[in-house]
Amino acid sequence: MALACLVSFRLWFLPLSSSFWLDELVTYWSAYKGVAASIARSQFWPGQNMLYTMLAATVIRIAGPSEVALRLPSVFATVLTAWLLFRLGEHFLDREAGILVVVVFASLHPIAAEAATNARPYGIALSLVVASVLQLVRWLHGRRPRNMIGFVLTTAAIPYFHYLFAAVYVVLLAYGIYVWRSEHRIRVKDLIFAAFLIAVLLSPLAWNFLFAHRTSSVSSFETTPDMHTLIASFMPQILAASIFLGILAGWLVCQKTGTITAGMPRSAKLLFASWLIVPVAGLFMIARLTPFQVFVPRYYLPAFAALSLIVGCGIRLLNPPRMRMIVAIFLVMGSIASAGRHLAAFPHEEDWRAAAESVRAANILPTTPVLIRVGLIETAKIHRDIDLDRDSPLLCPIAKYPMPGRIILLPHHVNPDSARYLQQISLQILKPADRFVLVARDEDQTFIAWAQGWFLSQGFEGSQLGHSKGVPVFLFRRGGSLQAPAQTGE
Repeated sequence: MALACLVSFRLWFLPLSSSFWLDELVTYWSAYKGVAASIARSQFWPGQNMLYTMLAATVIRIAGPSEVALRLPSVFATVLTAWLLFRLGEHFLDREAGILVVVVFASLHPIAAEAATNARPYGIALSLVVASVLQLVRWLHGRRPRNMIGFVLTTAAIPYFHYLFAAVYVVLLAYGIYVWRSEHRIRVKDLIFAAFLIAVLLSPLAWNFLFAHRTSSVSSFETTPDMHTLIASFMPQILAASIFLGILAGWLVCQKTGTITAGMPRSAKLLFASWLIVPVAGLFMIARLTPFQVFVPRYYLPAFAALSLIVGCGIRLLNPPRMRMIVAIFLVMGSIASAGRHLAAFPHEEDWRAAAESVRAANILPTTPVLIRVGLIETAKIHRDIDLDRDSPLLCPIAKYPMPGRIILLPHHVNPDSARYLQQISLQILKPADRFVLVARDEDQTFIAWAQGWFLSQGFEGSQLGHSKGVPVFLFRRGGSLQAPAQTGE
């Protein structure tokens, strides 16, 4: 338990005060005007969850707009998920297995970055998935009505926080049918009745789902995954390397090692295997066969809960006990070491807060052009006036981290469609200016390289301002004739 607390403190709690990344800034933009406005904004902007946006708006109203406050619901939900996983491990094996499951879960970087330290609905949706599985297991084995009610409510609530997490419905159905047919602990009419209640509770989502189905493919930004990506998604490299080194060290220290024969039922093995495979394989097939490029870790987070159960229970079967402790230590130390030396490292490698501070430190005039490439896929085609409303969702970073100057939005990438817009900027904004600032999210280094070359051809020379990770800021001066501000550094 001490190891679990140590690694969760490092990965979940220390980064809470770090800068928001782009998707969190969209959450902030959707929520910071208040609860009533958050409802309209969540419907207006694709990918925003209305219930979560309302929750974020309530948190801002009560606790303020800080990064820590907005991430607290996610980190609390992730702590709850760890507790629920402990209960599942304890149910299928014993208390030590439950603790080892929590150690594995807390050590997974995707859990830290996408669920715990993230002002997005994924952490809450994940907790509902694990709660649903636990309630189903208890209902099928104990046949208590309260567990059936808990299963129905938690299962129906999952899509209200994220549609893609509903892939776990296939897992729940398969497990329920298997237990009914092989162990005869539940009546089929009880399963049908529970499914009917879930369908009734899901009915209000029908219109929203159809609306999202028509628009969500426009926001796809990932590339089509290949088989290597699919295989690698089942076991993070850091986890695999840590386990291997831990087992090797344990074998060297303990000399006599072995495994314990487990009494885990076949139904549990089916549950764990399908829980791991279905979310990953399902999204992989969607990304391969449709325009919806959704094969990213945050969308198959439920699989990491299953991976924690499989690996944690697997470590529990190692013998002697010292062997299990050594593996757990290696797992935790490997996870902490790979997280970086900076204790408050940015899970998504974006520091918009420092970027805004660099722009403010440049002491520019209110009329100085500030060209900003936000990186939202919705900016791929810009059919708007050059002077965009500062409260536009396309400029969501400056809602949280204001920047001085005349804000000009740059397109997501350069192509023939955006060339005319860039030419308009060059003629109307840059030609009469002697200096300007460029803020560019650098997940695509080719854009920054292109921009520097383009501005150089326009007679400007650039130097980088500050050290904002993932969001570099550049000051461009015409011909280098003007002295750079004191804060400027190469």
